[in-house]
Amino acid sequence: MADAEQPNQDPAPAPPAEGTDGPKGPSKNELKKRAKEEEKARKAAEKAAKQAEADAQKAAADVDYATEFYGKLPLNQSQSRPKRAHARIADLNASMDGQSVLLRARVQTSRAQGSKMVFLNLRQRTDSVQALLSVAPEKVSKQMAKWAAGLSIESIVLVEGTVKKAPEAIKSATVQDAELHISQIHLVSGLETVLPFTVDDANRPEPPETEAEDVQIKRVLLDTRLNNRVVDLRTQTNQAVFKLQHGITHLFREYLDGLGFIEIHSPKLQGAATESGASVFEIGPVFRAENANTHRHMTEFIGLDLEMAFEEHYHEVMELLDGLFLHMFRSLKQKYANEIETHHNEKRLGRIVRAKYDTDYFIIDKFPMDLRPFYTMPDPDDPTLSNSYDFFMRGEEILSGAQRIHDAPCWLRRCSARLNNIRRASLFPRDPKRLEP
Repeated sequence: MADAEQPNQDPAPAPPAEGTDGPKGPSKNELKKRAKEEEKARKAAEKAAKQAEADAQKAAADVDYATEFYGKLPLNQSQSRPKRAHARIADLNASMDGQSVLLRARVQTSRAQGSKMVFLNLRQRTDSVQALLSVAPEKVSKQMAKWAAGLSIESIVLVEGTVKKAPEAIKSATVQDAELHISQIHLVSGLETVLPFTVDDANRPEPPETEAEDVQIKRVLLDTRLNNRVVDLRTQTNQAVFKLQHGITHLFREYLDGLGFIEIHSPKLQGAATESGASVFEIGPVFRAENANTHRHMTEFIGLDLEMAFEEHYHEVMELLDGLFLHMFRSLKQKYANEIETHHNEKRLGRIVRAKYDTDYFIIDKFPMDLRPFYTMPDPDDPTLSNSYDFFMRGEEILSGAQRIHDAPCWLRRCSARLNNIRRASLFPRDPKRLEP
């Protein structure tokens, strides 16, 4: 019986012969390399994620949320008038703690403390206050702080802020018990050039002659001040000087008005000297062509002049002037105490009178005739003396007065005695040898 045919089957693979290798897997070096590449990719991904997060944070930080709170104001063309109340620095004090104020001032000094805080010294005339601007979320940005720190000295700014009681006395400002915390600051007018000196430097007084100069301290010399007078006038000392000058002219008018005097405005260009006996006064420019290069002479200055008739004796005029000066001195001390600064520029005569009579203000009467113009009335009892007087303050002459000769024959006698040359009596003498001036 024949056997049934079996189906075809693939033969089973033969086992590898002894001594031969099968298929190879990754080597140890390859495995290490792959591990390094995977670690590198992981670190790169982490770095990219961190960078993306940092970029997102930086982008968020670069968003200036305070753009409305600082910057340069547009040109004021009287576009609007909101009538907001503006504060005076002189009125700021610790009792206003927590109050919001708006003020316009000059930047006298600026000091950045890191990137998040700026100290400013703001000034109005002679008054100043310390102001602080510090970064705060949604209120003051870093960009705002950086911009404020870059403001030029003497720029004019419009500032809004809150008055805060100072933890200790602020010696660098006239307002010492309070400071201003800024919430908004805008530039009204900036500077396009560098100033020749700062007002802070100009505020420093010149050292006394007996004191050695400190080379580390910047001081501004007089010529530099006068050549740049517009800047120099902003110092606290000069502001006080001209405020006192205003007070003096006001008190001069006030006193003479009370006595019935009339203020006049006379022409300054005249062909000859003029005098008056009426009760009048004038405040106006005086011109001198003399070559007097001293600390107390100028070719033009503002004079306070008065003319009056007396009834019996020229001392009536002197007594009126004495009353005028006493009124001015007392009122200045009462109304302008903050502007008055003591100095020690006393002359020898002032020191003698001060030591003997304990006063800075005095009058000298009966000057020798040789020291007075020929038209001064001589003393009736001693012709070598004159009916004239000078008023002094701390050794400096502040007023000169006299009784003038009002009788023609007497005047001619004085001319002949004093002139000794007719040319002295001519305004601009002319003779064969003189054509000018």
